[in-house]
Amino acid sequence: MIAAVSVVRDCGFLFLWFRGAYRCVVRPSYGLTAVLAIGALVVAPASAATLRVTWNDGRLTVAAEGVRRAEVLHEIARLTNVVVEGLEAIPDEPVSVHFRNVSLREGLRRLLADIPAVVIEESLVDGRLQATVARVFGQAPERDLVDGPETAGRLAALRAALGTDDLEAALTAFETLAADNGERAIEELLVAARAGDGRIRLQALEILGNAADADSRTVLGAFVQALDDDDEAVRAHAIDGIAVRGGADGEHILREALRTANVDMKLAVIDSIGQRGGRSPLLEESLADDHPHVRAAAESWLAARSDALH
Repeated sequence: MIAAVSVVRDCGFLFLWFRGAYRCVVRPSYGLTAVLAIGALVVAPASAATLRVTWNDGRLTVAAEGVRRAEVLHEIARLTNVVVEGLEAIPDEPVSVHFRNVSLREGLRRLLADIPAVVIEESLVDGRLQATVARVFGQAPERDLVDGPETAGRLAALRAALGTDDLEAALTAFETLAADNGERAIEELLVAARAGDGRIRLQALEILGNAADADSRTVLGAFVQALDDDDEAVRAHAIDGIAVRGGADGEHILREALRTANVDMKLAVIDSIGQRGGRSPLLEESLADDHPHVRAAAESWLAARSDALH
């Protein structure tokens, strides 16, 4: 039995190096925050930064105090060969996280608990594990922005339009702002997608999903965060958006959603997949779900597809 242990103290220098060289270690580029989140992770003071990572016989132990998540991921990647994509989207603040003797997949889930990310195990045809990938998607910015008078006026118009039931007016206001400052317009939608009013969140996601200039990973990250939304309409739109725009990543995200204990989430995913038509292995996989309602929903959609072919 061989154990790999890494101890790093006062880790600020390592983070700067890792960020500067991340293209050599990770591939820039889902959180399911409730779907993937289990574990205690809190923002920590900047003092007394310590990090200990142990990889022993396929089990992971992490003790981190006042360390940035990117540093923890770097050590895990170095010891386990996990691939981390989207490191640049991870918040910079130091965190405190502790877990002991868990699987690699579970450890990554805990570490990425509160940001839009997904942990994927990619296998060869014969089922042997090929790679574990942690993909992190874009987040709404958390920074103070200084806008010029013209941009500020157009921004105010967009915010006012998002507070109404007039989607067309909100879309027009977005396009007007985007013509002046496309990046600022996208940032405002990302912030609005996390607002207190469900109508605003839904409209922001609807516009964001159709914004031609929006980065696809940023949009997908907003949809992933919305999977945890309290508003059923927002969750349903997020699921549809992931199914339509997510491609292979979207299928991975929805598979993770189907692995949760949230029956309502599972049923919404199955309905979204079923309504889109076409072939999806997720319906077949759901036939083995623990909950009878989930199995029945998957069976119903598969039967409907079979009838449509005859």
